Amino acid sequence: MDIIKKYLEDMSKKLNQSQKVIVGIVVAAIFFVITIAIAHKVSFSCGVLAGGGSGCRGGAFYMSKTWYIWVIFLLLIGYFEIKLFGKQKN
Repeated sequence: MDIIKKYLEDMSKKLNQSQKVIVGIVVAAIFFVITIAIAHKVSFSCGVLAGGGSGCRGGAFYMSKTWYIWVIFLLLIGYFEIKLFGKQKN
């Protein structure tokens, strides 16, 4: 964890404000795509319906099954953004 923290602090010192915004958006988009893939795998469930047919319910935004994945996503993005845009110690 210290390696990641040190890397983020070093990167934050080297980038100007517009570069930080671009990096923040790109990293958030990459994490979002990865999170959608993970949430989709976790949430998909198939079963038998009451009428006798089969049906599948699920998806990346099926929050009753994937809420914890989205919380982890928000925590990771929040940590990254704070380290990227936070005040730097000299």
